[in-house]
Amino acid sequence: MADENQGNVIAKGGQELEVQLETGHCETVKVRLLPLGKMPDFFRGLDDDIFLIQLVTGKTKTFAESLNFESGMEIVEKAHEVNFPNALRWSERRAKRLAPLIPMAEKGMKIQRQLMT
Repeated sequence: MADENQGNVIAKGGQELEVQLETGHCETVKVRLLPLGKMPDFFRGLDDDIFLIQLVTGKTKTFAESLNFESGMEIVEKAHEVNFPNALRWSERRAKRLAPLIPMAEKGMKIQRQLMT
């Protein structure tokens, strides 16, 4: 996404899409730019498209399941485009913060294995 377009998405809090339900009915939804506190949910949504659609649109599960395939995929792809840069930054910061704990965890696992034998 171009920086100019990203700035526009940030200013608007997301990007609107016209989607179509399986019934043929069309509706406009906003694929929201998620706040910091929703980043763990965004990662959960990477394996659950219906959950991700609910998360970024604020719509119900019933609505997400009623989208035709193309519209569902368009929302999922736009959710990734709009939110992945922030999610990546969030996860990199988290990994950096937790990295010093890895040796302690490995040591604890080694001790646990020794106690079990």
